[in-house]
Amino acid sequence: WWSGTASVFCGALAVAGVPRSFAHDLMAATVSIPGAIASHESAAQLWGMVGLRRDQIVVTVPLGANHRLEFANVHESTDLPERDRRRVDGIAVTCRERTICDAARLLRPERLGRMIDHQVNAGEVEIADLYQRFYGFARRGRPGVRKLRTVLEARGPGFVAPESELEHETLELIRRSGLPEPELQVVLAFWESLVGRVDFVYSDARLIVEVDGRRYHGPETFEHD
Repeated sequence: WWSGTASVFCGALAVAGVPRSFAHDLMAATVSIPGAIASHESAAQLWGMVGLRRDQIVVTVPLGANHRLEFANVHESTDLPERDRRRVDGIAVTCRERTICDAARLLRPERLGRMIDHQVNAGEVEIADLYQRFYGFARRGRPGVRKLRTVLEARGPGFVAPESELEHETLELIRRSGLPEPELQVVLAFWESLVGRVDFVYSDARLIVEVDGRRYHGPETFEHD
């Protein structure tokens, strides 16, 4: 039995010969320290979130755990409630809402907003749930709290998020150019038999702006659309 395993770190064994990978090292980090949980960049990658560096081994442990890992970045926290814990492919990880709260310390506001919009559009996160987690997470002096509050307040009732990176870029271009803010994701009836949703609309100018590329309009429909 021992000949078929190799020590990764104290308390963690792996099958000898198995190549190292992001998931391999992250699993080793979470089982090497009691109570450790994948967080920050690592959690974002497990959840498929955009905006943070990939292949970063980051875990959060209870305050006072007094553990360090050579191959991982270890954060300590007094706030690791059970409601924030999930598992992805067997790896203990912070829930999506907590991951976004942790990411607020690492991202500029516009990148943080894109992460939130991406998760909302994918149907993975509800703004109301994120607000609820934020209120339990926020406290004076905590890094990223003010930034996240500002980003969430901009996504109040009636907010419509751009659905793609290209739409985000277009909206930022419009704002930098000093143009009026368009309506987003508007459903319009063009003829009696055709109703469609468009990316941007300036109703007074009778102007529609579409910026989707071939990812959403494949070769079979691009020219027709």
